[in-house]
Amino acid sequence: VYNKVANPEKWVVVFPVVTWDTIYKAEYLKTKRQYTITFINDNDSELSSEEYNYGTAATDIVQPVATKTPTAQYTYTFAGWDPALAEVTWTQTYKATYNSILRQYAVTFVDEDESTLQIATMFDYDSHPIYNGSTPTKQIDDGYNYQFDGWVKKVWDGDFGTDVISDLTTEEIRDTTIYKAHYTRNPFTYSVTLNPNGEWSVDPSIIIVTYGSRYGNYGGESHENLPEPTRDGYDFVEWNTQADWQWTTISASTSVWLSARNQILYAQWTPSDYDLEFVDDDEITPLIPQTTYTIEDTTTLSIPT
Repeated sequence: VYNKVANPEKWVVVFPVVTWDTIYKAEYLKTKRQYTITFINDNDSELSSEEYNYGTAATDIVQPVATKTPTAQYTYTFAGWDPALAEVTWTQTYKATYNSILRQYAVTFVDEDESTLQIATMFDYDSHPIYNGSTPTKQIDDGYNYQFDGWVKKVWDGDFGTDVISDLTTEEIRDTTIYKAHYTRNPFTYSVTLNPNGEWSVDPSIIIVTYGSRYGNYGGESHENLPEPTRDGYDFVEWNTQADWQWTTISASTSVWLSARNQILYAQWTPSDYDLEFVDDDEITPLIPQTTYTIEDTTTLSIPT
């Protein structure tokens, strides 16, 4: 507890001439021993180290401020020292301890135009985000409808990614996150009726075409030509949006637009050419020179002799 140190003031004397027996007694000053009290953080880095007298009360020991850097998963609050502070009786090292608090992050759901679908909600680190709103929808526009297929996300102040997340249970929250609705754009399909423009037939008589594609891609396959009807004595010319050949020609290469909705295409015909020659019964002597006729032409034949 104490160190004994000679008191020099008691020894600095001028001894008189000794004339009788004398005894000189040593006297000491008492000084309390000191011990090193060290504080370290939980990573063993030193926070402070001081000398204190033996018997110094725990409440008189100067404690350093102990903090721990938060992680993405946890924040920390100081919990105390290990071991607990006690009266100074020996050299002692005290280590900081902390309570860990699981962090939470705000998660927001927005529509494609970034209007809010679900306000920011706090979720625990590594938990799955939950969307409690109705299924997002997007209004159709010319030629297309839209189907919600999942979410794209951005973390904190980053940019939205391109990967579509269809199942939120595969997600783990580890930062402030915004989920934005993503839609698949589906072009409309139209049934186009092929009218032979008379009592004739064409197969198929209805084709399914897709907005923004070509008429030749009807039925989901690529075709060089549209179906062609047949008619005795006539050659098929084209498909037209009017029966009288007075409007728009439609071919396999024509692009499909809104006008294809409930559309009827009409076959346009031209008479076939036939080369005819009339000969006598010897099959050599011509009676009428070779002439080109169509099914719509008429002629008068004289009776051969």
